[in-house]
Amino acid sequence: METIAEKQQEAVKGTTNTGISFLPTPLKGEPTYVEYFNWLRLKENVRYKAYPDGKDEKGNQKFSIGMGHQILPGEEYLFNTTISEEKVRELFKSDIEKIVKDVNSVVKVPLTRNEKLALVSIRYNVGPGGFRSGNLLSILNQGNYAGVASIIPTFIVTSGGVFSMGLQNRRKSEQALFVRPN
Repeated sequence: METIAEKQQEAVKGTTNTGISFLPTPLKGEPTYVEYFNWLRLKENVRYKAYPDGKDEKGNQKFSIGMGHQILPGEEYLFNTTISEEKVRELFKSDIEKIVKDVNSVVKVPLTRNEKLALVSIRYNVGPGGFRSGNLLSILNQGNYAGVASIIPTFIVTSGGVFSMGLQNRRKSEQALFVRPN
């Protein structure tokens, strides 16, 4: 069984702060692409083949690949291929840029580096609807950081409404990151 340190080393192989561009350019004090990648690589199961991953609002099966990249219209070729580590990173880069932009557009209060990383991790996992609905975002935008920290552990059911020990563990680590000083 791999240790966390071994997973981190494997996750950063071939990734450098100078080797990958990241837009929008992180502001001073914000997490970098590499920090997002390293954190989420430990949280997301990396899969090199497409797999069923929840249902849309109409009940249709959704599929993902890589680090939870939801296969979109126009990406049907991903259903019948085994992707490379390079493709995993390419899909992640595209996804994380959109997610960071989305979080920036809806969060109206200042965030520390760790708070931002934790919130992007949650948004990465629950999607835009899950992040925008519910109490977390409204409590955050009231400036109630302690309230947000207390809510993070409640996101522990799958899109199918089933309790997940994996999500419970993930939320505990996101909560710990959110409250950890920079």
